[in-house]
Amino acid sequence: MVLLEERVSALALKPPRSLKLVLAQLTECPQAELLELLREFKGQHWERCTAIHWHPLLNRFDNILASYADPARREVHDAPSGELVCEVLRALYDALMQHAELKGVFASGDRLRDLLECTDLPVVLGTLRCLSVCPPGRHLRGTHGVVAERRLEALAGGTTWPGGLCSACSRDCPVRDFAYEVPRVSGDALGLTALVMPAARASTDAQELTRELIASHSILEVYHPSLRLQLGMWCHARTLDGRREVAAIALYALCNAVKHLGPGFLHQHLQKRPGLFAELCDLLQNLQTIGEEVGVAALRATGAILDSRYGQNRAEMTQLSQMLGLSVPHGIVACALRGLLGEEPPPKQMEGHYRVLMSALDLFQITTASNHQTTVQLGHAGMILAMLELLQKTNIISLPAVVSMLRCLELAAEVSGSTALILFREFRGLSAFSNRLQQEVDLLMDLDFKGDAYDKEPPPMTASEDERKTY
Repeated sequence: MVLLEERVSALALKPPRSLKLVLAQLTECPQAELLELLREFKGQHWERCTAIHWHPLLNRFDNILASYADPARREVHDAPSGELVCEVLRALYDALMQHAELKGVFASGDRLRDLLECTDLPVVLGTLRCLSVCPPGRHLRGTHGVVAERRLEALAGGTTWPGGLCSACSRDCPVRDFAYEVPRVSGDALGLTALVMPAARASTDAQELTRELIASHSILEVYHPSLRLQLGMWCHARTLDGRREVAAIALYALCNAVKHLGPGFLHQHLQKRPGLFAELCDLLQNLQTIGEEVGVAALRATGAILDSRYGQNRAEMTQLSQMLGLSVPHGIVACALRGLLGEEPPPKQMEGHYRVLMSALDLFQITTASNHQTTVQLGHAGMILAMLELLQKTNIISLPAVVSMLRCLELAAEVSGSTALILFREFRGLSAFSNRLQQEVDLLMDLDFKGDAYDKEPPPMTASEDERKTY
């Protein structure tokens, strides 16, 4: 296990007191209290600081993940629960998303690789989500990565539905029978054994079904893990939320395989699943109805395929670009982003909406840098206007999306030059920026606090909502 250096340099940027207190609490609290504290953890709302201040907490997270990934350590009385591991993975994902400087020191890649072998699908989903924002590294390559490569391939293949992944995310998708083929050896001949299970048994425990099929068909031990995985996903997909989680797992696995394993995986995967690009296009056209997790996963998988940094075959990138309509103003990506910018979800769905919007803005940046098509997409009716309307939002939950949108406009101006600037001027972008700047100045002038804001004591948990918002 690689531990990060926890000694803070005197030259390091001083963190806000609120951030320092919470990081210390998460690092030092008993494990029994950690689950509830992580549920309140909102890393995306915090100020940035030097990566060194996160090292003690990252080391603790690494130890928890290592304990759960090791089957022997998972059985001891004080082992972390699957629920705690899911919260650790969620907090880790939020921290890596918000603080890019943490990606350079992230040392838990091997732990994430080992967690891919878990049978707990929510843990697998959280693991894939974290891997999707990690820089490409050695932990999924070489000798140790062979098993992980096979696992990603199995997860990306997932289970298939007649109408594709988009239909699986709908409420009226029926539970289908389980059907899976495994190789068998009969004398000197090789063949396939067809394993079938009726849909009525989907509510049965997956481990029990696995034991039953193994006993009745004498399946070779080498195929037990893949059978266990397929049965686990089939049982999990009997409900709408379960199907959406299985679909998200398949898309995140595709994203990570393309990102970490190289272009060869995509070429082989397309041979097995020739309708993949059509499924991605279908998902991006239905972001408002397929669920937040599947929407983010679909956008990240599309971005990984289109990102030229991962060395995809040019013909495959071009094919997907054409299907997405990146060269026309009203292509699928432009329409999806415009729809998200104009949507006003209810308060309970606001956080999930902004996660999908930020992923769409990330895809917008990737198509800008890789394909130089942003000028055309900015020509979508109301695109610039919708971006400038987002600029006027000042509630805390929208700030990360506002920052992502500004990066999109900046990159568009750099790549497309005068055309983007003309569009910006025609929609009175300078006036919108001036209004937002005036809002920020007014907020600062209204503050009656005097002193060092970084050392201000945060309000207690029992404080009123108004006090906490003011802070």
